[in-house]
Amino acid sequence: MITTKENRGDRFSIRATAKQKELIARAASRCNKTISEFVLENALEAAEALELDSAEFVLSREKYEQFLASLKDEEVKEVLNFVKDSRRAKKSKKEKSISDMFEELSSELPLENWQELPVDGAENHDHYLYGAHKKNE
Repeated sequence: MITTKENRGDRFSIRATAKQKELIARAASRCNKTISEFVLENALEAAEALELDSAEFVLSREKYEQFLASLKDEEVKEVLNFVKDSRRAKKSKKEKSISDMFEELSSELPLENWQELPVDGAENHDHYLYGAHKKNE
């Protein structure tokens, strides 16, 4: 685990609203820490958790079978269900079509933003991208 007391030569800054900073300052104070210590510790915990979530462990068939043999029946079922669910989740992420991705992203854009888009975008894409003259002018 990375600690916050190691040699800290590098700096980085973050921007926050006044309310966000006040909230963080209150939380840090309750923990008897500076804002920097509090933010760094919590950011490190979150980063390490994400790293662990994405970690992959590779076992030989023999080691995998030894692992399964050491578990109780209900634990074996849990492990197998976890593996199946993980595979399904990875598969569904990879199999997302471009139209699904477009639909997902476009649903996040408010209607008024869609109404501001040009109706001749395909015909005059050079105009909108590079400033060329419009074709219909």
